Amino acid sequence: MKKLNFLLKFIGFGLLFFLIYKIGWRETIESIQKISVSHFIIALIILWVAFYLKSVRWRIISISYKISLKSFQAFKVFFIGLFLANITPGRLGDFGRLLYIKDKLPSQKVGWSSLIMDRNFDLV
Repeated sequence: MKKLNFLLKFIGFGLLFFLIYKIGWRETIESIQKISVSHFIIALIILWVAFYLKSVRWRIISISYKISLKSFQAFKVFFIGLFLANITPGRLGDFGRLLYIKDKLPSQKVGWSSLIMDRNFDLV
């Protein structure tokens, strides 16, 4: 699993540098310099709060399905699922969360149900 994590990170950085190379380093640096630092910090804070609240929502849903997750574990696994969702089509990577909590699941059916319920709340 550690080799896979390293490989995914390596591929991610490789893709980032390839995209910047294709766009142009100078254009990329000029665009980054135009960003207001205060707006950037505010946007980061809003994103982190939103992601934290979504992980709390998922933890509450999980508790209702008798899946015991600690707050930090739910937050960490939520971010893993968010990463996987961003690199897979149709945000299917969200279901990768089940791989990281499979020892806490009463059954696979319960895990799938909790994630589908979480996705339904996203739609609302």
